Amino acid sequence: MIVKLATRFDEAVTSILGGINTGIRMIKDLIEGKINLKFNLNDLVLSFVESLVMLPKRVANLRSIAMKATKKIGEYDPSEMPSFMKPVEHLVSKVQKFLGNLKSDVLKFFNQLYEAVTVVVPENARIIYKSLVEIVDGIRIIIKDPPGAIAKVGKGAIQIYMSVMNLIETKDKIQEALSSLKDSKLYWLDLTEIDDIVDLSETVMTSFTAKSKAWVDENIEEDSVSQFTKGKVSVREVRQNAVDEIKATVDELVTSLQGLNGFADSFLNKYNEFFSLVKSIKEAYAILKEGYEKATSTIASIFGPGAHPSFPNITRLKGSGCDYDGFYPAGDEGGVDLEAEPGATVIAPFSGLARRSENENEVIIKASGGFVRDIDIVIKNIKPNSNILHPDDELYIEQRVAAGEPIGVATQSACENHIKVVFVKDGGSVDPTGFMTKRGVELQPWIQKCDDFRFVYMGFTIRAGSVVGSIGKFLKDKTPQLFNKNAVKETMPKLSGDPPGTDVKQIKDDSKSYYGKLAEKFPKSKGDDWSKEFDWSGGNGVSSAGSGSGGFNIKDAFSVLLKKADSFMKKFSLKKIKLGSIINFFDKLGMHESKEKLADVIKTFKRLIDNKPCFNPMQATDDELDQELLERGQKTGGSRDQMIKRLLTNSNRCPLLSALLPSDMYCTIDSMCLGIECCINVKLFMFLRSVKVYARLDPDKMDFHFGIDDFKKTISFGRGSLSDGVKENIDTGIEINVAGGFKIILSVEIRLVDAAFTLTAGLGFCSIDDVNNCLVDIDFLKDATIPFPSFDGGGEFVWPEVDYKDSFNTTEMFEVFSEKTKTLLKEGLKATKDKLIEQLGLEQ
Repeated sequence: MIVKLATRFDEAVTSILGGINTGIRMIKDLIEGKINLKFNLNDLVLSFVESLVMLPKRVANLRSIAMKATKKIGEYDPSEMPSFMKPVEHLVSKVQKFLGNLKSDVLKFFNQLYEAVTVVVPENARIIYKSLVEIVDGIRIIIKDPPGAIAKVGKGAIQIYMSVMNLIETKDKIQEALSSLKDSKLYWLDLTEIDDIVDLSETVMTSFTAKSKAWVDENIEEDSVSQFTKGKVSVREVRQNAVDEIKATVDELVTSLQGLNGFADSFLNKYNEFFSLVKSIKEAYAILKEGYEKATSTIASIFGPGAHPSFPNITRLKGSGCDYDGFYPAGDEGGVDLEAEPGATVIAPFSGLARRSENENEVIIKASGGFVRDIDIVIKNIKPNSNILHPDDELYIEQRVAAGEPIGVATQSACENHIKVVFVKDGGSVDPTGFMTKRGVELQPWIQKCDDFRFVYMGFTIRAGSVVGSIGKFLKDKTPQLFNKNAVKETMPKLSGDPPGTDVKQIKDDSKSYYGKLAEKFPKSKGDDWSKEFDWSGGNGVSSAGSGSGGFNIKDAFSVLLKKADSFMKKFSLKKIKLGSIINFFDKLGMHESKEKLADVIKTFKRLIDNKPCFNPMQATDDELDQELLERGQKTGGSRDQMIKRLLTNSNRCPLLSALLPSDMYCTIDSMCLGIECCINVKLFMFLRSVKVYARLDPDKMDFHFGIDDFKKTISFGRGSLSDGVKENIDTGIEINVAGGFKIILSVEIRLVDAAFTLTAGLGFCSIDDVNNCLVDIDFLKDATIPFPSFDGGGEFVWPEVDYKDSFNTTEMFEVFSEKTKTLLKEGLKATKDKLIEQLGLEQ
């Protein structure tokens, strides 16, 4: 019998290997880059990921150049610039808007695909690579262990299929993102607008160059720049410098813009190359699958159909608490009972979709191929792995398993420990016995202990003698020999190159990784379901019970991550997880080092926000104006002039501080009316500059804090030792390098009048060579009243009542109000007149 089986297999092995080898070699050559590709799989995945990551970087670099150009144009006072400057402003504004929209659209595209391209693609490419390695390893043992080899090939083939399907789903996402409208591609894949902007720039700059010479050479009767700088710099030199800077700025902008042509080509090329490879792998998989199914059928016809060789195959015998044996039909539930020790890992006997059943400790596998296709394989007395869920579970996603893949551990059973296997098809039971792997026969070695015999019948010796005799050792072994002149030897070479993605096993084996730290902290969980170790009901730290999910929350991303990582990737987006949630997660896991690093990142963000440069509406892009209005809770949108006007209109909160603020000053006032921060827009000849200033009272220490950009100054009164006041002119050391150079001087005057401080603070923009020669003096606070607090018996602040009538009853205040009233009346009368003329249909 054994000779016949071996002979049949030896004759059929060529047919078995034929289709499988064809599919394997096709996939192998594709992965190694031997078929129509310059790169192997790993290099192609890396270049594909890099091509996506570079998209926003290129746009961001260009947008920063556009912002630089906008700021450069904003450095000049429009009223001092000639009319031919307007087209240049419009050109820069057009480019800035174009790049702003482009950046927004590219970032939206990038955010849609970041996880798919940087996580899903490398991981599934790695699985394809590793699965092919497993298939090749299986082929190497097909002569020695045909069923085991086919099991390895089947497992690898299913994993390749699942990964190819995941990659095709990813391709659909990318294709969807590439289409802004139905049946149309994204506009920025072919930026024809660039050519129009370049043509416009040539026209504008040709006119600018021609007209700027006459402007520079214009005869100036009274050179105010030369007078202020005492002949050091002239108006002509200032104008020439402005023309040169504007031309250089626009040239840089347009040159950089031209570099955008085809900026998405690299991504599109890598996208097409990679998914062309995936398509080819899918086609090669179809050949591999056909060969595998044929090989499975052939081997099954020789050796019989069987489960994975590592699946339990010893039938439980009667006894030990059960009054029936485990042969089919075993007890009331039918099926077969197979011996398995408690806690032993149980693998899938066949490939298919695995799910939990309604019954406890029970898994159902819907078989997907071969002789068991469409059979429900029910396995009882097994605690399923956490990634196998019931279809009604909120975290459920399809879980395809390959034959030989772990699906759970055996539980304690009523009698001789076992698992029960039941085959169900079309509502009826099928005997699983024929599908279980047959146990091999172990032949015992022949040991000859004696050589004589005697045959005795009814007391009489009928025959006696030797079995072999002395001549026996000279007899030859006449066991039939197998001979096949076409015998096959598998010479499949190993796969070359490195696998894409990150090896999960390396991560798990690394004690310093987060997985390793969790495994060390909670060894009993074994990575099965760590969510039960934590209290997710709102408190911090480890669940005191040590079991259950501690208020597990399906809406909490990290609860899901610890319970079922693959569901986490399906149901959550990494980019939408809040930083506070990540810190809380690190805190629960005791990852204090990671928590501190992330906290440092957040502190850096805060420091950048707190110390952001002075915001000059004239130099801001339209997007920045809109964002600033949004952050201030003001109405967004409208024309550029409308947005600037809204920003420069100060609120009337804290009238003691805001009443006398200059109209061109952009300020925010402390919620307790104890401080103010302003952006002062100052005109220095034809130049506009913005300076960030602040003044703030610390009521606890009675300190006044002042700041101008990076310069800081504290004037301390000290509790209980108030002086008559302070009056100082302070050199800030800040220089502005235009028109010969300016130095900023801070002037401060503080007086204590009754129960309030009266504060005047301003800036002088003086010659760098003579601080007494100041071109501009601006008070950002003028006789501002800040109530002086006292302390009650408990050490709490007590604020005095303020008489607003007395505070505003000053000559200067009346003059300011009178001027503002006249302005408002004039504007109102003009608007009324224009509307009336329009209604009557009269000419102006």
